[in-house]
Amino acid sequence: MIDTERCGSSQEQGALRVNRRVGESVKDVMQVLAVLCVIALVSMILHKAYADVSALSQNYAGGEFWIRLARYLIANLAGG
Repeated sequence: MIDTERCGSSQEQGALRVNRRVGESVKDVMQVLAVLCVIALVSMILHKAYADVSALSQNYAGGEFWIRLARYLIANLAGG
């Protein structure tokens, strides 16, 4: 026989199971939102990089492009 004093009534146990499921659902939703935010941030960074490299390639041709790109990357890594 089940010890009802220790485990609580069947209604309380059912409520605990529902609360646990709701908590897990909220956690799942938050994880999905976090992944979407990371995807948005990465896409913004890649878009900015593509625009910057395109602008450099339009302004400088040949070997000068690679020199300017290296300078640009070094300056941005340094926070400039």
